[in-house]
Amino acid sequence: MLRLSTVAVAAVLTGLSLGAPAHAASVTITPSTPTPGVDVLVRGDGMGAHKRGSVSLAGGRVAFRTSRSGRFTARLAVPATAATGRRALTARAGRRRVKAPMRIVGTVRAPSTLVAISGGRRLLLSPDRGPAGARLRLTGSGFPRRARLTATLGSARLGRTRTRRTGSFSLRTRVPARAPGTRTLSVRAKRARARAPFRLQSAAEAAVPSIAAAGDIACDPASRNFNAGAGTPGHCQQRATSDAILSAGVSAVLPLGDNQYNDGSLAQFGASYGPAWGRFNALAHPVAGNHEYNTPGAAGYFAYFGARAGAAGQGYYSYDLGAWHLIALNSNCQAVACNAGSPQEQWLRRDLAAHRTGCTLAYWHHPRFTSGNGGHDEDVSALFTALYDARADLLLVGHSHEYERFAPMSPAGAVEPARGVREIIAGTGGDDQLPFTTAAPGSELRNNTSFGFLRVALRPTGYDWQFLPVAGGTLTDRGSTSCR
Repeated sequence: MLRLSTVAVAAVLTGLSLGAPAHAASVTITPSTPTPGVDVLVRGDGMGAHKRGSVSLAGGRVAFRTSRSGRFTARLAVPATAATGRRALTARAGRRRVKAPMRIVGTVRAPSTLVAISGGRRLLLSPDRGPAGARLRLTGSGFPRRARLTATLGSARLGRTRTRRTGSFSLRTRVPARAPGTRTLSVRAKRARARAPFRLQSAAEAAVPSIAAAGDIACDPASRNFNAGAGTPGHCQQRATSDAILSAGVSAVLPLGDNQYNDGSLAQFGASYGPAWGRFNALAHPVAGNHEYNTPGAAGYFAYFGARAGAAGQGYYSYDLGAWHLIALNSNCQAVACNAGSPQEQWLRRDLAAHRTGCTLAYWHHPRFTSGNGGHDEDVSALFTALYDARADLLLVGHSHEYERFAPMSPAGAVEPARGVREIIAGTGGDDQLPFTTAAPGSELRNNTSFGFLRVALRPTGYDWQFLPVAGGTLTDRGSTSCR
């Protein structure tokens, strides 16, 4: 089961609170052990009012301007070419500077959050979320020497220890039994204090992996609606949808194609998708859409995602998540053949035959059935038939800029509750939304007014789906189904 750094990002967005004195500059960094190509979220305090500043790490740099209260938020992309090893993140504004030691790693580690305060005080939470009873390690340095230190989570005491003669400490404890939610973890030694958010999970949240899925995501950075990444009403809402995912606590993110408009070039990915959905690169298992192939061979897509996109020139692969088997396929059938007997279709049948037990989820870009103006895609019928023959449970797609849930369907397009494959379209990732045409047979619910993403909890014997809209959205479709 994946337990990755997006979780850490979600915790910071849902409850940052720093306990530094008013005169001290401080930053909170998530994740504290990023991989190359991942965004680091930095929030600062005490940096002076209305100051221009910058955050730098491993050759990457981003500018910010503080608020009247001296706070700032910045997202810095760790360069994809950054070497692994120890590095220092530096935040500067005017004469104030905070330097935080970090480590760039080659593989994703447990979610953690680092708080760094000018003068050298540091607090590290590892992990920064967990259910009651889970192990939790707190480490820090720069606190008063040989002082009694107390750690609390909300009103619950986590433990006490004494700082070393160097002012450092290490405390191993367990998460107390409290209601799930984001709470403030506080460490105090004499007058020195540091605080950070901690996500207290329910047992179900911790035990069951879940995915976030949406397609048709990041608009062209040259669009007049791009608006420096913030978008406009009805357009370029990639940042809003990614913000919604941050608080969902998912184990994996499935970009369902047309992830970057208009051509899917590497430069466009870096300018639009990267600052928004790029925060989930350590969790991403993408598929390509037709707009990625506006760059020959989808070269920008494969360069941006690397090995996570499957073999270049193919773009199909599979993996396990909890008790489920997930299959990513390439529905750009003019570029990578999808017909019966094609290498991709034969690979799919072999993969399905090798995973006959458990539950199966497949995903690609073009919908086999839709009420949207993209229309049914007959080219993927052989892939759909292979899923049906293997009694697969769920198919997720994009392309139609809408949300639409179908009943379990047969390859012929008939509702077949006992054996059919349920298709859900989530082309709601942010680019824009388009009108419906004629309601397709088997369509159970349709919406083209809410951006957002589909969250699917993958239980060992079934799944729970829920559409989660961006702020202001009204669609909240949900349901549960058992696997076959």
